[in-house]
Amino acid sequence: MKVLVAVDGSPGSDACLAAVLNRTWIQDKIHVVSVYASGLHRLTANTLSQVRASEAVSNASDRLSRQLAGVEVSSAILEGDAVHTLVKVAQEWQADMLFVGAHSDSPKPTVGSLTSELLKVIRCSITVVKTGNQKQHKEQTEHTEENRFVICVDAMAADLGVMKYSHLWPCPAQFLLLSIIPPPIERGSENPKRDAEMFLDGLNRHHQQMSELTEHLKVYLRGLLPSSTVESKIVEALEIGETIMAIANQWQADVIVMSPHEHRGWDKFLVGSVSQEVARHAHCSIELIR
Repeated sequence: MKVLVAVDGSPGSDACLAAVLNRTWIQDKIHVVSVYASGLHRLTANTLSQVRASEAVSNASDRLSRQLAGVEVSSAILEGDAVHTLVKVAQEWQADMLFVGAHSDSPKPTVGSLTSELLKVIRCSITVVKTGNQKQHKEQTEHTEENRFVICVDAMAADLGVMKYSHLWPCPAQFLLLSIIPPPIERGSENPKRDAEMFLDGLNRHHQQMSELTEHLKVYLRGLLPSSTVESKIVEALEIGETIMAIANQWQADVIVMSPHEHRGWDKFLVGSVSQEVARHAHCSIELIR
């Protein structure tokens, strides 16, 4: 697997590097990059920024090389717009995953404008590592690594995301397979009894489908990561994003794993809005599997 890691020496960047080191890597390739601003009208500031970028890349690549045996680590210092440059590098290098810090000035664990824009345009999978409330949860629960994963499961993309990237997750770890089922929308009709029966039947079939899928994924994860614990939860809720964040917060998750898979029309808008909402406002890190 080819993994791109963006660093800049900031606390968010340090948290990102720690998250990378906490994962399991076997004969993978990691490319560490730092992007400094371009523009001759701020030459002095850019020179300092370039020095910091060089230091960040050097420190990160040295640390990764020392601690990750068998992993090929390369690095680059790039000039330009951060979002455009990272997207270009990811495409040219054919990255499978990008790790990046949240980069927000807010005391709350939200993502900054740069990271928010990156989430919209990056085509590979992306992990946005957050600090803030996450650090408080670690202090309260006495765990110091990202070992509690909420995996959002749906019928369209759960198998792809879990099976493609599950070997990267730390072991032992704790996993919650979470499925949110929107309740049926009531509509006025000439035969409300028949419609109610149809809605109930559809809801029951959806529950059965998700139960079978989560059970399948439980067996898969327990076989792949035998020292980890895996549980599941199916919830009916209209506000999908808020429900995901509330349950992740209650469960004190370190990472929420989602798959903003491709849809068309209104469905694509809904899926995109949910993943964007969770990525921006969740208390913990977010991993979007594409």
